[in-house]
Amino acid sequence: MTMEELKEAVDILSHEEQQHLQDYINQKQSQAMDIDALFQALDEIRAGFSDKEFAELERDMNFEYIEPLDKGERNG
Repeated sequence: MTMEELKEAVDILSHEEQQHLQDYINQKQSQAMDIDALFQALDEIRAGFSDKEFAELERDMNFEYIEPLDKGERNG
C-alpha cells in the first residue's frame, strides 16, 4: 500500500475510527520514544564504566541474591 492509498483509506474512516487510529499511532510513537530513551540511558550508564567494571556490574546484576532468614525464623 502506498502512502497515497493509505491517506485515501483514512479519509473514508468515520471520525471515531480516525480517533482510534490516531490513538494507536500515538501509542506506537510513545513506545518507540520509551525504547529510544532506554537505549540512551543504557549508553550513558555504560560510558561511566571501564570494560572490566561493566563486566563486574553485569555479573553482579545476574547473581541470584537470597535474603537471609531472621534469627527467629532459623530457630523455628
